[in-house]
Amino acid sequence: MPRDPGLQPERTALAWQRTGLALLVTALVVVRDGLVSGGGVGLLLVGLGVGAAACGLVVVRRSRTELRARVEALVTGAPLPAPTATRTAAAGVLLLAAATVGVLLG
Repeated sequence: MPRDPGLQPERTALAWQRTGLALLVTALVVVRDGLVSGGGVGLLLVGLGVGAAACGLVVVRRSRTELRARVEALVTGAPLPAPTATRTAAAGVLLLAAATVGVLLG
């Protein structure tokens, strides 16, 4: 049975897009909380939230770029490209974890 090269990479890309969007939405909630709370902790939360939001946007963008590269590699028989969204998503999660600590201590 011939293998359809588009389904698995598409599912993976959609999963990364959901991850990036969840990261983005959570980061926007942190930014809103920072703007409401004000002061030093609020400024810290805004900074961490903006950084996490940027990571979320990068994850969404990279998932789309990687989908095209993976499908092309599967069609041509070339080696699959290494995933690049993982480190960015981890950085965003660490920023949100730091924001959580800021909320709890502030």
